[in-house]
Amino acid sequence: MNHNRQVAGNIASIKADVEASTTQADLVEVIRAVENHPGPLDYNDRPMRLLQWGLIALSAICLAIAFIEGFLYGSVESEVFYRVQQLIYFAFSFSSFWIPPLIAFFIALRLEERGLHLPLPAAPARIAAITVLGGLLALVPMWHHIYWMLLSGTATLVTNGGSRSPVVGFAICALVASSAIWTSLRKRRNWRKPVSKRIYLLDSLFNNDLKPVATKGRIETLLDTFREFDRGNHTRELKALYRGQYRGDEHSFDYELYHFHYVRQRTVTTTDSQGNTSTRTVYDHYYRHGLLLDFPFASGIGLSADSGLKFKGERYRSASNTFNRLFDVRAEDEMSAARFLSPAILELLSGLGKSLKDAVLEISAEGRLCLAFDDDDLLSQKPQHDLNNPAAFVEEIAGHTELVKLKQLLDALHGIMRLSDNNFRARPQTKEVTHD
Repeated sequence: MNHNRQVAGNIASIKADVEASTTQADLVEVIRAVENHPGPLDYNDRPMRLLQWGLIALSAICLAIAFIEGFLYGSVESEVFYRVQQLIYFAFSFSSFWIPPLIAFFIALRLEERGLHLPLPAAPARIAAITVLGGLLALVPMWHHIYWMLLSGTATLVTNGGSRSPVVGFAICALVASSAIWTSLRKRRNWRKPVSKRIYLLDSLFNNDLKPVATKGRIETLLDTFREFDRGNHTRELKALYRGQYRGDEHSFDYELYHFHYVRQRTVTTTDSQGNTSTRTVYDHYYRHGLLLDFPFASGIGLSADSGLKFKGERYRSASNTFNRLFDVRAEDEMSAARFLSPAILELLSGLGKSLKDAVLEISAEGRLCLAFDDDDLLSQKPQHDLNNPAAFVEEIAGHTELVKLKQLLDALHGIMRLSDNNFRARPQTKEVTHD
């Protein structure tokens, strides 16, 4: 218990150091500190593993007994089997008494690990007290009724009415509990991987001069500005937002990189074999990524390669069949779209449309541009190493992490700016002068 408490504290300290890092050198120092850490960094989860395998064994035995009773009843005439069956049924019939203190015991172990415990001087006394308190549940008559109803209901639900046996229900619950324990232990054992991903992400941000931006209230502003964010009918949120600066040969500009999440809520009606109809609510989650920046060279134009998003306004078709197959174009008027979509820009946008999934390029009436798509996050590059190999991870982090896809998109937007600049720049007027 003390060991696991130390491990939890050490990991929390490492995570705090990662979040406090402001430079690549800080991240390198954190990795080296992990490599040479004086304290323990791996949990001792033997008791929980024993519980996990014990639940799996109980589940297997209960399912075997239920199978033999249901399909091989009378064909098994073994004295050993009969004795084992009676022993299992004896233990199972009293499971509503020993399950509560068993659960309380393992909860007490976790509470001790986290430093949350009863005001008693010694750990064994605290664990024993919580175990006894859990056992007191067995003195409540209503608990036993609820327990057996739960097991029977679980068997009925999972087998679709094929069995109401509490033995089957117990086996299913034991399997679910063992799976939950396995997931929890796996997460604890592999804590280095998510921390490594966080280090790599921060290193990418530092290397590319990207700074986090507060997202509170921004989604409402974006909804008022861009049709792109009017998606879903339940939840809309910015999962992440970063600000950076691009420096090109002709134009330099500030931009924001975002990760957008939205949810569609729908109702599904199903009918079973008995003709009974049931209705349930389903939530479909979607993610979009993109860039936001000022674009003073055009306004009120929307290009969509996403069949689920249509813009308002006059439709425009260019002279390029390739472009027309990729994008549906709408604008305040056709002349605005024609001026913006020069042959060179059509070619550039066609390349973007082919490389991005469900791409949308929207220029608002106020001259703000949004480039959005369904592809992977622009920051989703995976490290080759992690904290399981600190020496190699340090070498990887110490180098320059370039976000290749982000750079390609920014270069393309710079190209659109450069080509649009000439289209919208006012030409100087010449005045003819005659001499007498």
